Amino acid sequence: RKWYRNLLMKGFHLLVLLTAGVGVRDTQ
Repeated sequence: RKWYRNLLMKGFHLLVLLTAGVGVRDTQ
């Protein structure tokens, strides 16, 4: 059962991308 781990990693990456995007938008 590694699907949940894959999903967790995908979610984590998405969260990081989202936070990075918001940070960039904030700076600009």
